[in-house]
Amino acid sequence: MDDMKDRVEDKLDHEQAEGRKDQVTGAWDELKGKVKKNVGDLTDNHSLEAKGRMQEASGKMEREAGNMRSEAADAAEDAID
Repeated sequence: MDDMKDRVEDKLDHEQAEGRKDQVTGAWDELKGKVKKNVGDLTDNHSLEAKGRMQEASGKMEREAGNMRSEAADAAEDAID
């Protein structure tokens, strides 16, 4: 039984790590999107501004998904203990 618990905990640790990776990647994409959006706005480049808005929104969604993934793994790990 301890072997199964160890395997589950290893999987949950992996899920937490992947969630943190998604958080960082999402935050980075969100920041890049904000920069593009602002540069597009300042230069009156509507295409760049739109691309920036899309990248910012996509990054935010990825960051939030990473938060949920990490929190779910934390909750599952707490339930096991």
